[in-house]
Amino acid sequence: MATIKISHAHKLPERAVRAALDELIETLEDEYQIVSTWHGQRVEFHRSGASGTLTLQPHQVDVEIKLSMVLSMFEKKIRSAITAFCEEKLAS
Repeated sequence: MATIKISHAHKLPERAVRAALDELIETLEDEYQIVSTWHGQRVEFHRSGASGTLTLQPHQVDVEIKLSMVLSMFEKKIRSAITAFCEEKLAS
């Protein structure tokens, strides 16, 4: 089992960060059939073989994803995709 943890600093207002995270979640739902739910400042998501959270902090977004053994072979690809998304959409 692999765990991906990413923290990305930002200087954006909460509304803009939520919009970016909604865009990310929509992409993940379309491409990977995840199911997600907002709980206050946190999104919990899951699908077969993976689960995680996106947590909205005042100046940072924290991402934690747990991957099954089968999906752990894609850890680097998933980490790179999320990092690229954060750098593009949550630029400081």
